[in-house]
Amino acid sequence: MNISSQKEADFSVMSYNVSVFNTYQYLNQDYKESKGMIDWILKDDTDIYCFQEYYNCDTLLKKSNPDSLFQLNRKLTDIKKLHLYAPPFLTNHIGATFGLGIASKYPIIDQGFIKFNKKVSGVTNGIIWVDVVNDSSDTLRIVNFHLQSLAIDNGNKTNESFIEKGINIFKKVYHSSLKREEQVDQLNSLIKNCKYPYILCGDANSLPYSNAYFNLKKHTKDSHFTGDYGWSFTYRDLPIRIDYTFFDHQRLENTHTEVLKSNTYSDHLPLKSYFKWVSE
Repeated sequence: MNISSQKEADFSVMSYNVSVFNTYQYLNQDYKESKGMIDWILKDDTDIYCFQEYYNCDTLLKKSNPDSLFQLNRKLTDIKKLHLYAPPFLTNHIGATFGLGIASKYPIIDQGFIKFNKKVSGVTNGIIWVDVVNDSSDTLRIVNFHLQSLAIDNGNKTNESFIEKGINIFKKVYHSSLKREEQVDQLNSLIKNCKYPYILCGDANSLPYSNAYFNLKKHTKDSHFTGDYGWSFTYRDLPIRIDYTFFDHQRLENTHTEVLKSNTYSDHLPLKSYFKWVSE
C-alpha cells in the first residue's frame, strides 16, 4: 500500500466478515483456518474492527472449543486490549454466541443494536453501532451491518421443475432486495442527524449497482473509490463486491482503502481503510 497514506491517517478501520471464524469443521481441517485467522487478527494493527458473522465460545468442551480457540471476547479484550461491543443475536445449546462485533482501540461511550425481523431475515443479520472517543477527545460513530442474505437454497423443493425453481429463485432475489432496502433505511436513520462523524462497515449482500447500494450512498461516500488499486472484489470465491466501508466525507477524509487479498481464511476478504479528521 501507499505508506505515505498510512502515515497521513489518524486511524484505521477494518470491515471483515469472519464466517464464524470457521468454527464448523466442514469449513476447515483440524481448525487450521480458524487458528490462522484468529492469529492474524491478534497480530494485526488496525484501530477499529467491524466483524460480521462474529462468534464467541467460552465452553470448556474440547470438541467445540479446542484450547479455548474461540474465546474471542477474552482474546480481543485481555490479549489485544481492545474495547468490545458484541451483543449476542443468537445463543446456541453450549452457550456460544453469534452476531456482529465491534472492537476498538478507543473507549466506547455509547452503543446500541438493531435486530432485523427473523421471519424475513437471517437470525444473525442486523446492525450494531458504537460511539468512540480518541485521545484528542474527538467522538466518532461506527456502524457495523450485515444485511439480508439471498438464501437462494433455503426451503427449495427438490421435486421442482427447472422453470418452477427459476421462478422461486427470482422471487427470493426480488423479496430479499426489498428487505435490504428497508434495512438500509434503518442504517440511514443512525447517521442522518448524527452529530458525530460516522463510518459504516459491513456485508451488504448487494452489488454496487443495486438500489440498496445507492440508498446507502445518499449520505455517505464509498471508500472503494479512494483506493489507488483500481477495481477490486471482496468475495473470495466469486468476482463480486458486496462488502463496503462508507464514510462521512464532509467530516472525514479517506486517505487509502485496500482489499487484503492475501488473507483468504474467510470466504470474505478484509477491507481496510485509513482516515483522517477534516479540520473545521
